[in-house]
Amino acid sequence: MKKTLIIAVIVVCASSILISCKGNIDPAKSSMVTISVGSDKVASVNVKPATAWAMLKLRMANLFATKDAMAAIPSIVQTVKLTIDAADMPAISESQDVTRSTTPIVSFTVIVPNGPARHFVVDGLDSTKYVYYRGETQADLTGEPATLSITMLYWGPGIYVSVKGDDNLGDGSLEQPYRTITRALSAVPGAPKPRQAGRPYQAGDPVVVGPGVYDDITGGEIFPITLGYNTPLISQDPKHLAVIDGGNAGTVVLGNYNATIDNFIIIVPCDGYGIDDNLSHITVNNVRLTSPDCANYSIYLNTDSLVTNSTFSGGGTAIYINSGNPVIQGNTIIGTSTEYMQYGIAVFGGAPTIQDNIIIGNYDVNNSTGIDTGIYIGTPAGATITGNIIRNNNAGIVSYVLGTGVSTLSTNTIINNFNTGVTVAAGDVDILNNSIQSNGSGISFSSVGVLHVSGSKISQNVSDAIAITSAGTATIDGNVIANNGGGAILVSNPALATISSNTIRNNGGGGIYSATTGSLTISGNTIVANTPDGINVWAGMPLIENNTIGNHTGRGIIVDLSAGPTISANRISSNGTGIHLTNNAATMPTDIHYNSVSCNNTADLRSDTTTLVYADANHWDYTEPTLNSLCASGIDICGTSVPSYDPTLSPVPAASACYTSPIEITQDLFDIYGCGGPVTFTANGGVPPYTWSTDDPTAADLTVLNATQAQWDWLGTGPAFCPNDGTITVTVTDSKQNTISASVANHAP
Repeated sequence: MKKTLIIAVIVVCASSILISCKGNIDPAKSSMVTISVGSDKVASVNVKPATAWAMLKLRMANLFATKDAMAAIPSIVQTVKLTIDAADMPAISESQDVTRSTTPIVSFTVIVPNGPARHFVVDGLDSTKYVYYRGETQADLTGEPATLSITMLYWGPGIYVSVKGDDNLGDGSLEQPYRTITRALSAVPGAPKPRQAGRPYQAGDPVVVGPGVYDDITGGEIFPITLGYNTPLISQDPKHLAVIDGGNAGTVVLGNYNATIDNFIIIVPCDGYGIDDNLSHITVNNVRLTSPDCANYSIYLNTDSLVTNSTFSGGGTAIYINSGNPVIQGNTIIGTSTEYMQYGIAVFGGAPTIQDNIIIGNYDVNNSTGIDTGIYIGTPAGATITGNIIRNNNAGIVSYVLGTGVSTLSTNTIINNFNTGVTVAAGDVDILNNSIQSNGSGISFSSVGVLHVSGSKISQNVSDAIAITSAGTATIDGNVIANNGGGAILVSNPALATISSNTIRNNGGGGIYSATTGSLTISGNTIVANTPDGINVWAGMPLIENNTIGNHTGRGIIVDLSAGPTISANRISSNGTGIHLTNNAATMPTDIHYNSVSCNNTADLRSDTTTLVYADANHWDYTEPTLNSLCASGIDICGTSVPSYDPTLSPVPAASACYTSPIEITQDLFDIYGCGGPVTFTANGGVPPYTWSTDDPTAADLTVLNATQAQWDWLGTGPAFCPNDGTITVTVTDSKQNTISASVANHAP
């Protein structure tokens, strides 16, 4: 069982009218002190003058407060005890049973006079009243505001280690700790003298390590340090971590069955390993692993281990998965520029789950096309990769092994990687509901396997959004593919592809380009405002149906070379030319039927081909097809050949109006730190002019730059959350009251 802990200790500074106390209290001689324990096991102490008004506000706040979670009390803690004493005052002691609390808040109200050297102690006790956690501090209470902190240390049973200890004279108790972690682990499961009255050491109790550096040169450690069977190895002080310096060791820490290592700094040696699970299930939690800029492995996994809430920095590979089904969750991996092969996470075996991590900066500064990768998938069993932020690597995610498993990439944010956001060179991959933005390119698929891309936003990449260049099978559905420097979707070689229900807009290299002779279906997409063309078909016999294709400066659909598509039931509007059949389209017939083709600047259909073209039951702007070789504005069909059509077939109805692209918004930054900036937002589509607004209550933070752009900047008077985590949302509205919004995330510095 876990409960939420907020310890509020009020050292009273108000009259007895507001709070019932023994005797009358003089506010001038008292202070109001609030003690709260945060989730990092650090208790903050806030001192304010004890005025009657302050006490009244406190009482009202206690009556109407929302029960916000601040910390999870370890399940071992059953009672929270507060003690306040000083030489010139009697000790004050209050306790509360955590298990009987009906709210997530544990609070105390006590009366303490002002004076010097007030000693505050907060204890967390188990059911036998054994102290497992203790924090203490001392302060002079004068009635003036002050802020202090209490670090909550582990205080329970275990084997203790300290840089001031002694392996020969110590017994592993808190009073007589060992000097080395090596010695303490060799005592497991011995029974050192208990630190206080209570039960002796038992198997599963931790080895508790005090602050300081533990190495093999001055500290006497023997590497590798082998964890104890079913034994936690923990750092006692959550603020001043113990440091294990591997020096030149081959391996710093070896795993053991069901062992835990928690709250350490580990310095990983070059050409070595920080932690090797040793084919044993281990838990690595809140460990900081730092490495020089060299080839090494911070963590090497062979089985179903758990790595969580840890931080990796430096060169080499952060986590190497050789086998097993480990879970990698909630970690931060920050690489450095290096000449060595470097992966944030390398998967060469097993079927891991990689979830909610931040993976940044795995790249070679001397080789921007190198293989330095955020996550590398080289396992035939596949991997589950979800909820990660992967940015500023040479490549975001690379799959390079074809096997029986399917790798699933879902709800990841993959941004600002120098080459490709996702590369599938081999294997079957599902890419679901990801944000793939501002990379060198979005997705590269060169595998003979199966690719499924669905529900993702693929935008603002330097070159192509999705490039399919192999004989594999691809399904691209339900995505937003916008504002990429290259094309939205490129399909070449004899791939089998279905492209459906996507929004494809404002891409600099066109919408869909197909040169495949394989089976290709383009259905139900909105393809608008790409440069220059919407769909460019160079080969094969694709089916193009039920799409909306509009607002292209070039052609809505261009058919070239040996292509012979079927173009059916599309709305093709407001392009330079609606459909263009070039003089190279000479080997296969083209079927054009049941389309609404209108409002195109030069011609609805330009036919320069010598191959038979069927154009039945379409709606044209003016009349049924007649040939006009001038291709002037307002001409239905122009070119050198007249398509064949059946006048007995009724054309489809006209569209109600010429097509207008939907309004959209783009931005040059997605993340800022410490309320930095500026962030520039650009509006496209819709019906200008545009108006801008923001949920930032400080209007001065948003500046309209020109007809299509606005800029948000932190000017020091903005949202209350700064400089903490939060978001700012900017909204653009066109003259028809269509709106769209975009957000930028602020991160605490």
